[in-house]
Amino acid sequence: MLLVTRAVVKTLSLSLICHVLGVSKRDRQARQRKDVEVPYKFATYLAVGFVTVAIAPGVFDRLGLVYWPREQLDNLMKVSVVR
Repeated sequence: MLLVTRAVVKTLSLSLICHVLGVSKRDRQARQRKDVEVPYKFATYLAVGFVTVAIAPGVFDRLGLVYWPREQLDNLMKVSVVR
């Protein structure tokens, strides 16, 4: 799941950034420019982090790959107030 996300977002973000800046995405030296490389890597790893934190746990839960005892889940959801 993460590898697919990385591949798709890397391709899309690199294409978009190169198009906006008017450089060829096939030119290796153009891709290594900081104004191209930093934004596409940022977008790629932002998407990977989002999928890791928000999407993957739900998918694993739906597939039955994660077991959370009900009382442990309830304890995680409670907010304790310290006075």
